[in-house]
Amino acid sequence: NPGQIYYGHSNNTMVFRVNDIGQMSLSNNLLVFPSTGVHEIRGDRGSGAFAIGNMGDASSQMMVSSRGFLTFNVSNTGSALNATERMRIEATGVVKFPNTATSTGDVGTIAHYTNDYMYIRGGTGGLALGDDGFDTSIYLNNSDSMSFNTAGVQKMRINSQGQTWIGGSSY
Repeated sequence: NPGQIYYGHSNNTMVFRVNDIGQMSLSNNLLVFPSTGVHEIRGDRGSGAFAIGNMGDASSQMMVSSRGFLTFNVSNTGSALNATERMRIEATGVVKFPNTATSTGDVGTIAHYTNDYMYIRGGTGGLALGDDGFDTSIYLNNSDSMSFNTAGVQKMRINSQGQTWIGGSSY
């Protein structure tokens, strides 16, 4: 059969088949694409939530809530029911990282570790924090130094030996 639509009354499921292989199924609030075996799109009329997921060995999903937030959830069990929220973007634009990280992360990561510290790991050259034009900034260099800049000019530097340079004078 080139294609068919099957309805299973006992489990309230509708399956769309192509060449006798189920390509998509719909049951209650769940849309599944079994051709890959891992993707699903889920909507919940009661909560107004909408989720897109990859239910493979390391389950992950993105959920859009009608309550004004977007979450990113990951599980190592392969079940969305065990997925842990790893990041949330609120309607106000605030990005939150729950303190669920089990490591301080690799290069270029932000992690709210379980010890309640927020770890921000810079790139291979270091980490830069600054205002919108980077006129006022702090550089944490991988060359084991820190520099502090205002008005776009370096005002203070601390090197790996603890020597401090301030406005042209070394200490």
